[in-house]
Amino acid sequence: MPGSGYPGGAVRGDATRLPFAPNAVDAVVVVWLLHLLPDPAPVPAEAARVLRPGGVLITTVDKDDAYFAEDSDAARVTADSRRRHAPLVPDHAARVLGRAAEPGLGFAGGTVFPGTGQGRGPRRWREVIEAGRVPCCTDATPDRVTDTCRRLVALPDQHAARPDPLYRLIALKA
Repeated sequence: MPGSGYPGGAVRGDATRLPFAPNAVDAVVVVWLLHLLPDPAPVPAEAARVLRPGGVLITTVDKDDAYFAEDSDAARVTADSRRRHAPLVPDHAARVLGRAAEPGLGFAGGTVFPGTGQGRGPRRWREVIEAGRVPCCTDATPDRVTDTCRRLVALPDQHAARPDPLYRLIALKA
């Protein structure tokens, strides 16, 4: 995008088929994507293909755990379901790092940033769980989901938001 204010421009494209020759770019940024893919392995592999030596892939990881980065009563109620679901999470940091190592990308650093104003109270957590929008509960047994919701209802301050999520970014170097 010439004139966009980005040095060298920026391109939006399919993260598994980037429109670049091998060793052509200094950075690839993939945000809020890996958690949506059944298998994110092609993304770091494609980034490794197009990155110059020393180039960096920046990506978000552990999106669904961001709400529970800080301890809270809601985090403790959902901990067992999240722990059981962790091996299935496409953007789990350990899984992404393992997949990124295959094409030669290594961990270069990371940071967190808050989802300001996005904390949820127990009532809101119960609503989104019952609506099927919390991944760690969508594959849980109905009894486990019912128990989680029952325990959320028992928490105090139903409408009081718990800590804002802390989203994670990692840098992987070619």
